[in-house]
Amino acid sequence: MKMQKSKEVDLTKALAPYSSGWVAIDRNFNVVSHAKDFATICKAIKKRRDLLLIPASKSYFGFITIINGKISLFHSQS
Repeated sequence: MKMQKSKEVDLTKALAPYSSGWVAIDRNFNVVSHAKDFATICKAIKKRRDLLLIPASKSYFGFITIINGKISLFHSQS
């Protein structure tokens, strides 16, 4: 299976309010849930599908992931 070429999606603005805990991101690259710990966010999104869970951080510099076949890069050091 050949992977399609992807566009970068910079999520630093969407994730800026979250410096700890976990966040859930949907297919449209929106944060749909935030929780203090992994178990709590799993309960909060239990019936949702196609979400990406990532740990919240003060800095996402260098963090790279693939969401829906698109490469998401976090450039900002803020």
